[in-house]
Amino acid sequence: MRIARVLKEKGIEVKPSTVRYVLERYGLQGRYKRSKYRKRRRFYDFDALYPLSHFEVDLKEISEESITHASKLNIPPYQWTFIDVKTILL
Repeated sequence: MRIARVLKEKGIEVKPSTVRYVLERYGLQGRYKRSKYRKRRRFYDFDALYPLSHFEVDLKEISEESITHASKLNIPPYQWTFIDVKTILL
């Protein structure tokens, strides 16, 4: 559905089912693993973790406007995100 939406934004009208068939034909289907009994699998054992004991880290580039502002202040053009796995609210 995402590929069909991106193509639609670029002016190419394609149904999501057509994209799916083309991906399957060329063997480009991504990995999909259905969990047992269709339950959501968790990445961590939350009962065994203590608060502030395990973090997820993310690094991404920031926008061009922020880069020009950051270069004036000698700040690197990246954004770091640290999330505590136990105390995050989803």
